[in-house]
Amino acid sequence: MPTEPAQIAIVIFEISLLLFGAGLALWLVFNPGTRARWLGTNALPVTPASLTNFVLITVLIFLTGFAFQAAAQLWVGPIIASATDQQGLQRQRTELAARITAAEAQLNEVKGRGPARRSQKTVTIRVAAERAGPLDLTVAYAVPGAS
Repeated sequence: MPTEPAQIAIVIFEISLLLFGAGLALWLVFNPGTRARWLGTNALPVTPASLTNFVLITVLIFLTGFAFQAAAQLWVGPIIASATDQQGLQRQRTELAARITAAEAQLNEVKGRGPARRSQKTVTIRVAAERAGPLDLTVAYAVPGAS
């Protein structure tokens, strides 16, 4: 569904063209006098044209169309290029939000504030004692993100 005023104006214009065309067709179908006048033989007189003339005129018509299109592109192109594409911007916002969320999750994991996970570290300690017997050992360690 169009949301921009220009898009809405174009949709209204296209719908009005469709309705006017349908009205004209119905008017021609149900009015025999109008139908005879509009659809009667109003042919132009036959003008002899060679194949080269036909090809030349066809090429001229296409080149004229291309020239006008190029002129319009040069005139209106920068305006169109600088216009904001709301759907494209929204898609970029969504993609960037997903990337930001992933980067924040990765940062929290590195800082140790990630989802609950267990890590295990094996430490080997060699003790040289003067005699055999019980040993009391105190271990101190730091946990990332702990306060």
